[in-house]
Amino acid sequence: MSTARWIDAVMGVLFAFFGIWGLIPAAGGTVLGLFPVNPAMCVIALVAAAMLLYGIVSTATAKSVAATVGIAFGLVGIVGLFSRDLFGLIPTSGWNIALILVSAALLLYDWLGTPGEGTTTAGRTPLH
Repeated sequence: MSTARWIDAVMGVLFAFFGIWGLIPAAGGTVLGLFPVNPAMCVIALVAAAMLLYGIVSTATAKSVAATVGIAFGLVGIVGLFSRDLFGLIPTSGWNIALILVSAALLLYDWLGTPGEGTTTAGRTPLH
């Protein structure tokens, strides 16, 4: 399995964890006591998780999904730097903004930095 697919798989499981945990009433509106959540943010995390887990189908799909989710998270992260609750929709303060921006950076690396299908780590096509 390619690096791009591994990154999508790990990020998909991570966001599924956050989305499910945030919907549990006993969590008290936070995940791990660090990340404030609301139902809208949990749904966004679950949608992102589903997209990222779909990305493990192939390397090309993984890169496309990583681009889509990474750009979306990057935009949310940048706007979140200036708006504490993203215009009343989702909490983007404190650790949430760090999680969103780190996730965006990792997914953009997944899209642009990992080798594509049929290439070696040196970026050359193997001879068969």
